[in-house]
Amino acid sequence: MKEASKFLDSVAAESPAPIRIEGGPSQDTLSVRPFASTSIIRPYEFTLKSRQNHFSPFKRPPRVGPPRDEAHQRDYFHQLNLNPVDYACHPGVLNHFMSPMGKINSRSITSLTRKSQRRLGKAIRRSKKMGIMPTFSLRRQQGAIPSTYAGAM
Repeated sequence: MKEASKFLDSVAAESPAPIRIEGGPSQDTLSVRPFASTSIIRPYEFTLKSRQNHFSPFKRPPRVGPPRDEAHQRDYFHQLNLNPVDYACHPGVLNHFMSPMGKINSRSITSLTRKSQRRLGKAIRRSKKMGIMPTFSLRRQQGAIPSTYAGAM
């Protein structure tokens, strides 16, 4: 039994758990990475700044769209079983999914499903090629979709 506890103590002593230093410059405790036994140590790595675990204080939201279930609930095209490509000749509908500069808004803004977003992009590009919608700007028109759904405008 004593041998097992000695073995566990030796394994715990060798584990790469972070070391806590009390009374740091901005926090009460700082998390510091230990040195790896197999790595080569450079002189810079002896400084506290290089050993600290760097965590970004600001977290940006992901640039991807909503999860599948949430997109199915928010996507009018999916709910009504409509194909956005059929609305290529209706700029009032497509304007709600474009930025003021004339770019197609991403899925994170439109909250569409992946399939509807692909088809919407195809419809907007077709509409621009046909000359129905302006290429480099956006002229706001009243459409069939309420402006609260369209995201950031």
